[in-house]
Order: sequence, then C-alpha cells, then structure tokens
Amino acid sequence: MNYILSITPFNDNGRHAAMAALRIAKKTNAALLLIDEDVIPQPVKELMALAGASKDELSDKEGYVKEQFIEFLEQHAGKETRLTVIDEADINSNGKIDIHRISLIVKYRESTSVNNEFDAYEVYPSLSKLKSPVLYFSEKSQLKEFKKLAYITDIRYCDIANLLPLVKLCHFFNTELILIHVTASGLPDIDHSYAEKLLVHEIIPRIHYKNTTLINLPGTDTINDINNVAEIIKPDVIALSNRKYWFYDRLFIQQSDLQLSYINIPLLIFNQQN
Repeated sequence: MNYILSITPFNDNGRHAAMAALRIAKKTNAALLLIDEDVIPQPVKELMALAGASKDELSDKEGYVKEQFIEFLEQHAGKETRLTVIDEADINSNGKIDIHRISLIVKYRESTSVNNEFDAYEVYPSLSKLKSPVLYFSEKSQLKEFKKLAYITDIRYCDIANLLPLVKLCHFFNTELILIHVTASGLPDIDHSYAEKLLVHEIIPRIHYKNTTLINLPGTDTINDINNVAEIIKPDVIALSNRKYWFYDRLFIQQSDLQLSYINIPLLIFNQQN
C-alpha cells in the first residue's frame, strides 16, 4: 500500500489541506499519514502567555485542538481509509515508515511568508531522497473539486516523468489535463499548430490520456498571461516542475507590484532536480 503524507498544522488552517490529502488517499486506495506542524501558532501562544496562561493550559489547549482535528478527519475517512499520526522520527532512515512508498506529500504553507522557499524537503531531510510531488496549500486554498488540472511547461521539453503521476491522478478523479505551454527562457515562441502536433503525436501516445488539451501562451508577460488564462479555465490545481521555482511565490502571494494572486489555488510541485 502506498502512502499520502499530509504535513499540516492540526487546526483550522491545515484542515483544507488535510481534507484534500484524505480525498486523494481514498480515491487512490492509499493510507494517510499525518504530521502535525504546529497546533497553536507561536504568536497565539505568546498572547496566551501574556494573558496569564500556564504551560499546562497551553498544553491542554493544544491537545484539545489536535484531538478535534483528528476526530474530524476520522469521521470523513470511514472504515476504508487508514489514518496514522506520525512524527519526524518515523520518516527518518531508522523510522517505521518506508518513505519510498510515499506517492504524494500534501503541505500547508502560510502565504504571508513571501521570501521563504518551499520547505517540505528542508524540514524533513529524509524526504529529499524522494521524487514525490508536493501539493501546496495556503490558508485560503481549497480543493472542493478536482475537474481540471493545469500543468505549466514548455511543451517541447515536457517531462513525461512528471506527466505520468498527473495522468494517474486524472484517471482516478476523471480530471481534464490542461497543458499550458510557456516558452522556456531564451527560446523562441512556437505557433499553436506546431504545439498541437507535439501534443497529438508526441505526448498523448506516451501518456495514454485523451482528455488532454493545450493552451499556448506567448512569452511576453508570462505571469499575467497565466493569471488571465486561470480566470477563464479555473483550474482546481496548477502543477509545476521545480525548475520553474521563480513562479512559486509570485503565484502564491498577493504583492503590490503584481496583478495576481493564486492563494486560492493549490500548487503541485515536482521534486525534479535534473
């Protein structure tokens, strides 16, 4: 049996991400592993301490919040999906979890931390050995439906190794796979007819998924082009290779010098280093 690993705070902030992880686990017949990042955020702890809360009271509050969180997930899991709460030691090399059976990591990330890198692999170094994709949620991200999955790539160099797990997810959820062609830096744009030929003759025969469509974007204003397309097609998830790391914060965060924010759309990031 494979695992879906959910790394979220066991509170309302992490609930949408954990529920998405549970839905994926149920659809793919995987077991769900849960790691608690932080039950009560540090600023709240400090305020409670200033208000006179003792360490025991803080501990009791954390325990109650965690208990309610787990009960909520168990109610939705039913008998067919196994939930296991683990900690960091369980995914280390001497731990009890075979990390190579983790097919997807679901991670909560605060969208206010503009300068922070995506940190799932840094927080848990043992995961850096994996090729598992990471599905990132901000506090406003939700996955109510999974009807459209958009993958941003230069179709001339589309990584089939990334597409295959996407196709597997699409099969389980009967999801439309949308390839958004973005011209790689320094390369000329391609016309739509050539991009369509690559899709029909090179990609679809290799992924065996006909519910795949193509959108070809010019390379002049990529971020705003993606924004405009997303407003039209309304994808439930946007997928990227980590080679396009410079997209990440700009797709996640509302900033004054940018016109867009994807804080309500989960991002699926592939840990491909080559």
